[in-house]
Amino acid sequence: MSVKILSVDNLPVAVKSTVGDNALILDMSFGANKNFGDGIVTVTAAYEKPTGVSDDAIVMYQ
Repeated sequence: MSVKILSVDNLPVAVKSTVGDNALILDMSFGANKNFGDGIVTVTAAYEKPTGVSDDAIVMYQ
């Protein structure tokens, strides 16, 4: 598995306007490994919510 942090600056304008400037964008790849047993993968990422950010502002996209 590999994980890269991507810059918001490299996103298309339409996506950047949706996620805003304070987004944490992770690109996750499992490479050639396609065997996940029951088809379930759990991903955990440590994240400290900035002061003043609403819980509703935290969104994950697949």
